[in-house]
Amino acid sequence: MKFALTGVAILVSTVGLGAQRGPLVMLVNIAEYFGDDYIDRSAPGADYVYFVGEPIRLDVQVLNVDGAEHTVVSQSPTAPSALSARATTNGQPTNVGVTISSELERHEDAFQIPVDWGSIRLNPRASLHWKAELARDLPPGVYMVDFALDLSDENARPPSPHGPRFRFEVREPSADSAAEVIKRRAVRALAEEHYDVAEAEAASLLRLHPNSFMAYSLLGRVAETQGRQSAAVAAFQRAIAIVKAGTDQLYRWSNPWQKNEVIDSLESDLARVTRR
Repeated sequence: MKFALTGVAILVSTVGLGAQRGPLVMLVNIAEYFGDDYIDRSAPGADYVYFVGEPIRLDVQVLNVDGAEHTVVSQSPTAPSALSARATTNGQPTNVGVTISSELERHEDAFQIPVDWGSIRLNPRASLHWKAELARDLPPGVYMVDFALDLSDENARPPSPHGPRFRFEVREPSADSAAEVIKRRAVRALAEEHYDVAEAEAASLLRLHPNSFMAYSLLGRVAETQGRQSAAVAAFQRAIAIVKAGTDQLYRWSNPWQKNEVIDSLESDLARVTRR
């Protein structure tokens, strides 16, 4: 069963809207998002929910969508200085504390290659990537963030903007959101290969919510990774039984078909472990 949502285009740049468009496209992706399974959906005007203290990580990219090679040029002295952000909350300007990594990568085919800032050639379908993270101490509220890149192709054509703004809500953790907060910590630990932490957080989730099928699925993934086949099988079987019985009453099903999709995914996990 998949837990993390990554690589989803979420934001549009407003740079150079009156300029001629060329072969470069700007996208902003969420680098990671672990769902909103045990909480109410985001507030109006927001697409994602984060909690105070939770990382908000983005991947800004420029993609060459043309069939020919093009060169990325910029007047900015460094890669981080070429990327800027403008944010609002409740219609008022605000500072979301954007930190931009000094590392710039070119993605081409299956390769991710660090590159130095300057005139950079991009082959067809190749892309440049900036890593950005917002402040973790943002107060609760609904935010909108626009990014802009100070760059163009060799013919002074800025990148075309694609996707909506990055709109998100920040919430204060509460008793009502405790299961979701713990689940996110467990999934993040699993994604970062901190398996002991993931197992401990999944156990905490079960103490709070004994019928959490996601907790059992997490325990199954950890046990599988550690080579504990019988424990993985038992955990996946328990997760499947809970979903089929409908006893995870905190879980927010997004549509009538999602339950069958989750069962199929968990049964695929179980079959994979059983074959080993």
